[in-house]
Amino acid sequence: VVSAERERSANLVIKAVAKTNVKDAPLGSSENPYDVAKLAAFVSEKIKNTFGKMCVWVVGELSGWKEGKATSFYYPKLIQPNANGADPIKFNTIVAPSIWRKIKDKCQIEGVPLPKNGDKICAQCEIDFYEKTTTLQLKILNIDLDYSQGDFFRQKALIIGKLVQEGLFDLNRNLPVPALPKRIAVFSNECAAGYHDFHNKLQENRIPVTLTNFRVVLQGPGMEPSVIKALSDMENDYPKGYFDYGVIIRGGGDTTELAWFNNYNVASAIARCHVKFMVAIGHDIDSTVLDEMLVRCKTPTDAADKISTIYRDADDEIQNLSLDLIDAVHDKIERYDKELIRLGNQLLNTATWRNSDAENQLNHLSHLLCSQARMSIEKKKVQQEQLSE
Repeated sequence: VVSAERERSANLVIKAVAKTNVKDAPLGSSENPYDVAKLAAFVSEKIKNTFGKMCVWVVGELSGWKEGKATSFYYPKLIQPNANGADPIKFNTIVAPSIWRKIKDKCQIEGVPLPKNGDKICAQCEIDFYEKTTTLQLKILNIDLDYSQGDFFRQKALIIGKLVQEGLFDLNRNLPVPALPKRIAVFSNECAAGYHDFHNKLQENRIPVTLTNFRVVLQGPGMEPSVIKALSDMENDYPKGYFDYGVIIRGGGDTTELAWFNNYNVASAIARCHVKFMVAIGHDIDSTVLDEMLVRCKTPTDAADKISTIYRDADDEIQNLSLDLIDAVHDKIERYDKELIRLGNQLLNTATWRNSDAENQLNHLSHLLCSQARMSIEKKKVQQEQLSE
């Protein structure tokens, strides 16, 4: 039934567009031009006349989906990757709270997971043109749940699987964290806001690092050759061990713009580097191959904070070691004081004992000398008396 309705809708769209004769449209001239409001109204009328309330079935990958409150409208994108390497084609969509509740109920009844970013879905849509912002969008009314994971995440999974099989996936992430990173290789554009956020945060935190910027393209077909050349320049133009950290910085973007970070050749080249890398591409909803295999930071500011944390941890360690050293010195001094007091008392006791012993010996010698003197005198007296007789 879904396939038949989808085919009928597609045929109606083709017939309606074929009936529209652009040459007959009352387009403004240079003498009598349209103003923006009138042109927007004209486009809106043509779309309504062509499509009306007719629904079309559209296949694409869900991107930028983030569920909020039950009463909130949702504004994801439907994308289609471009086979020739160009930027993917995308359509803004809108999902009303009531529609999302119906989709959730349908998923629960059929026992299938809710659609998520990267899933390839087939959605029944109503084409809508909002005049105030001249925005062409699709109102999603229903989803065919027979579609599975989209090309973006499927490609990412294939690359990660290949890196794991070759032993490259964890190679860079497992490199030791530098004790105090002083020289950092930055892969970005020095004119980009993300680069300035990173630089300014480091300065604000008073981190004494030297940044060397390798200017690279971080979107589009030029990304791969640009990043690989910059990595080669870093490895060849600077001695091994010169850089303590490498940081890839970009200012964010939706899933379609991050698809360029799902690149096997770039990931493989970074994995083989001797420099530990972190990636900060300003995106926390979806993740890329580089996010998965490197140290991931949500934003360039977060990357600066991570480096600052290394310094703060080192400072805390130095403070703790200083306190431990002071305590150890105090303990040594206290032990030496006690030992000196003990030795002093021992010396005093020894000296006292020795003085007492010497005094006893002197007294003994004195008595002995006196006795001998008396005996000698008595002997002399006896001799003298004998001589007198």
